[in-house]
Amino acid sequence: MTGLWENGRIGTYRGIREHTHQTGFGATVFGTKSIQPISLPADYEGLVVEIARFFKTRQPPISADVTIEIFAFIEAADESKRMGGIPVALASVTEKAKGVR
Repeated sequence: MTGLWENGRIGTYRGIREHTHQTGFGATVFGTKSIQPISLPADYEGLVVEIARFFKTRQPPISADVTIEIFAFIEAADESKRMGGIPVALASVTEKAKGVR
């Protein structure tokens, strides 16, 4: 999956379904000055901490708009796949998602 932003940023995601137990989880960040691999924990400790904080404070860790954008991005990727890989504008999917509130 590839996302292109108006400010020139590019985000890509590639999921490897097999052999993750051998390689673990991680990411690579490509910047203008360097490329950095990032190791990510294979557990859900960070997620559990944020869930507990949310239940305690009732304050979500990210805004509703960011949450909608995340789900719209995923839906745009799915829509692109359904349409044979053509680009799908995030704005079109975001507007649909906002209408569901």
